[in-house]
Amino acid sequence: GGPLGYLLRRSPRSRGLRITVHPERGVVVSIPPSGRRGWAQPESRIEAFLASREAWIRRHLAEQAHRRRALAARPP
Repeated sequence: GGPLGYLLRRSPRSRGLRITVHPERGVVVSIPPSGRRGWAQPESRIEAFLASREAWIRRHLAEQAHRRRALAARPP
């Protein structure tokens, strides 16, 4: 439900698009620098990729939220 927020990270070592679900930063999308061919305006490519992987991303976000709640509920 709803649009997925993400942090965009341009990495000089990146060769393609990669999604990471980070415990603190949430969804991180890593892409090559804008100077690399085809990556100057990546928004449509990113949105299409996120849409195709939406179920996977939401499942991992839910698992991390569950783990955080379980840790917070543990007695000290």
